Amino acid sequence: MKHLLLLFLILGTAAPVFADEYPHLFLGNPSNATEDKAKKENFLLKKEFFALSYNDTRREANWVSWRTTKEDTIDKGDGGRKRTFSVDTSLPSAFYHVTHKDYAGFGFDRGHLCPHSDRVSSREASYSTFVTTNIIPQTSDLNQKCWNTLEVYARDQVKKHANRRLYTIAGPAGKGGGPKDEPVEGIGLAGKIVVPAKCWKIIVIVDGDDDPDKDLEKIDDKTRVIAAIFPNETGLGLAWAKYRTSVAEVEKLTGLTFFDRVPEKVRKVLRETVDNVKIPAPKKASSED
Repeated sequence: MKHLLLLFLILGTAAPVFADEYPHLFLGNPSNATEDKAKKENFLLKKEFFALSYNDTRREANWVSWRTTKEDTIDKGDGGRKRTFSVDTSLPSAFYHVTHKDYAGFGFDRGHLCPHSDRVSSREASYSTFVTTNIIPQTSDLNQKCWNTLEVYARDQVKKHANRRLYTIAGPAGKGGGPKDEPVEGIGLAGKIVVPAKCWKIIVIVDGDDDPDKDLEKIDDKTRVIAAIFPNETGLGLAWAKYRTSVAEVEKLTGLTFFDRVPEKVRKVLRETVDNVKIPAPKKASSED
């Protein structure tokens, strides 16, 4: 890895941002985001509990990426929810800093990308998800129903399997969400927080021993990948499985490139496969997120 980075420096080109030992970019950097403050539409934030590419024009993340283990989902007594979202002070000062109040009164939920319930192992972990760079405007029907039931289903995959890990990437796409006959393009001051038309999520499920550093080696063309694209609309129900699609379709929608650290032969299969595991019908929405 060091030799590769040195080569990029010698050639005078930008070096790609690799994950190394950092778990939340383990499968790659979908937009090749960097920590260059001048790149205000694709600015990389490598946080302790998740990573994201921030878009100062949209005033929201392009994507958020994180790893989830069983340990992450076990509340030891202090992993409770915050009541409000904090300004993300890790953004450069020249960026607009979205506040909790920017969402007030517009009729959209402050929808988590990395869910609080994926980070309840400590108060620090839980509260880390309550920053405004980790939310997007979502309809209540999306956020509290099918988006949430997919989150619950995914968490169950690690809660019930001690040596299973999830690698998840989620984000917004397009502009204009809400009621079909009256979509809203933006909220907040001057309407500059983009209300996405769609929201998407990709989940890679990795089984194996207790050594997560070897997870990349374990991914093959049989690895289960769940990709879904949801309309950010009213009138949605609890069932999430009908929104499953291929990773290739998410790439087409977003212009992002996923799994760039996975061998090309494997990546090609995983991009085209649509998950078809039978999913039980959700009985009710959970308050978890």
